[in-house]
Amino acid sequence: MNTWLASTRDTSKTQLWPAPVIAVVAALLFGVGLPQLDATIDGNL
Repeated sequence: MNTWLASTRDTSKTQLWPAPVIAVVAALLFGVGLPQLDATIDGNL
């Protein structure tokens, strides 16, 4: 288990894929969440 965690940590530090994945997930969350928040704040929009 400890070697798997160390390997995963090393892979995430040396690869560039986490940044785009985080950006895509954030965009999806904001794309779904912000319209709902906006409608909650001001229902006349």
